[in-house]
Amino acid sequence: MPSQTIYRPRRLSKILSGIAVIFCLTFLIFGLMFFYAMGIHFFSFAFTGLGLIGVVACVSSIFIRIVVSADGIKKSPWITAGFVLRWENIDSWSVIPPRFDDPRLVRFRIRGRRLPRVVADYDVENPGFETFLEQIKEYISQKEIVEKETAEIYYDFFFSLNAYSLSTGTAPLIYKAANRAPRSTRIAAIIFYNKT
Repeated sequence: MPSQTIYRPRRLSKILSGIAVIFCLTFLIFGLMFFYAMGIHFFSFAFTGLGLIGVVACVSSIFIRIVVSADGIKKSPWITAGFVLRWENIDSWSVIPPRFDDPRLVRFRIRGRRLPRVVADYDVENPGFETFLEQIKEYISQKEIVEKETAEIYYDFFFSLNAYSLSTGTAPLIYKAANRAPRSTRIAAIIFYNKT
């Protein structure tokens, strides 16, 4: 492995970010038009502020870079949740399996911080997510924690649901329906189940 590897997002994300910049520029232009037409007004600030924040975020997402070296990991620019991690400050790391239609994530728990730092698979598409994982394992393999797979999470959810459904004979129907349901329906079912 080289001493320093630079990871970049896929090229398609740059195109999509460019389209998002154009969309956000319309908010910015409309906000400026509101300033011209109505003067100082809530909508003038709202549209201009949303447009400006969107343009800055989209432009900075085009320039995402993740550098893995012998010292640690650096994700830049800062506006895209950038960070600098040194290997000795990482308590643990894990690969979060995709749930529903989410991307694969690598979550780093940092000593002395409440919130973890996350790297998504689409941020390291060039040269690749597997290459990124191999390089992380090269430096801190002893700190890896294995997360539950999505199938195990489903099993836990439906096993606890079976206490109700086995008495009515609806367990297979509920399981089949939940596996075919879209993501929003599954989340709503889990929230409903947790409230009852």
